[in-house]
Amino acid sequence: MLIYPNGEAMKKARLLKLLSCSRLALKAGVSAMSVINIESGKTVRAPTFRRVLNGLGIDWSEADKYQNKDPL
Repeated sequence: MLIYPNGEAMKKARLLKLLSCSRLALKAGVSAMSVINIESGKTVRAPTFRRVLNGLGIDWSEADKYQNKDPL
């Protein structure tokens, strides 16, 4: 399943936690490029998105606030 992240909201959440992209990537267990792609609004697989949310301390139940609707 692909997720369409709200890159702006994701970046804001990261900055509020005072995390760099690389630090968040380490916490989430993903690559720094994955974090950059999410913050750019590029589609991402659901497990990767979930890991980044967890790295930010955001519960999956709040995920809708950090996604855009499927453009199709």
